[in-house]
Formats: sequence, C-alpha cells, structure tokens
Amino acid sequence: NGADRDVWVIDPQKPDSNRILFELAGGGWEISDWSPNDKQVVLMEYLSINHSKLYLGDVDQGTKELITEDKPGVAYSGAKFSKDGSGIYFTTDAYGEFQQLCYRDLKTKKDTILSGNIDWDVSGFELSPKGDRLAFVTNEAGVSKLYFYNTATKTTEAVQPDSTK
Repeated sequence: NGADRDVWVIDPQKPDSNRILFELAGGGWEISDWSPNDKQVVLMEYLSINHSKLYLGDVDQGTKELITEDKPGVAYSGAKFSKDGSGIYFTTDAYGEFQQLCYRDLKTKKDTILSGNIDWDVSGFELSPKGDRLAFVTNEAGVSKLYFYNTATKTTEAVQPDSTK
C-alpha cells in the first residue's frame, strides 16, 4: 500500500513458492537474523535513532512477539541468533549511557550485558561461524577498538594493535 512493509519468502528454484511471512505496519522494519533452524526471525522496528524494538517472529505462523521494552529513548540494533538458537546477541542503550553488547536468553527472557566494563558505545559485532566468539568494535573517543568475547568462558579480551607494522 506504499506505507507498510511486507516480508515475503521464496525458493529461487521454485518461483511459485512465494508467500508472505509478515504484514508489518509502517516502514521502519527489517529482518535482523534468521534462527539456525529457520523457524524464527528477529525483526527490528526502527522508529528513530533513539527508539527501536526487537520482535521474535514465528516463520510458520506469521506471528511476532515483542521481546524488548517499548520505551522511547531506548534503542536496539544488530540482533543475531546464537549458534544454537537459544538466545540473541544485540546492542542496546537500555542499561546505561552507552550502546552495550548484550545477550538475551529466549527461554528465561533474561538479558546479560557482555560489554558492561567498557564505557564506550559498541558500534558493531559479528558472531564467529562456530558461535564460540564474538568480535565487537567500540568507538572510543573517535577511535575504533576491537575486542573478542569468548561465549564459553564469558571473557572479553581487547585486541592490541601491532606496533611493529
């Protein structure tokens, strides 16, 4: 209709398999990630730079459930499923002044802050193919700094630049 966003899926080998997954009001929607078993998606609704929400979408049912607060002044972004699909990694400023890297356990709905000891914005992250590490970047006074987070040991390590090059 020119105002809303619809999400469709299609098998490129079977063009007639196209079907609508979600009919979403407004235009600020995106799929952030698909679950490892392809049964769920994380949808982000972007309302403004400081107000966004995350939803868990059921691919078979075409339904969605809000999984974050709907609170103006709180932003969420970069949502990615854990390797086993039991949780979601994302960034948010819900727990302080800075965009922090967090993990949401989908069963308990509990969030864990993974970058809480770093008083800078997390500007991006990526989960390793094995799901055992997260690489994330902070913006520290205009300088990007790389960190690794070990998902098994729950430890963070700053990557030191090689001063010999």
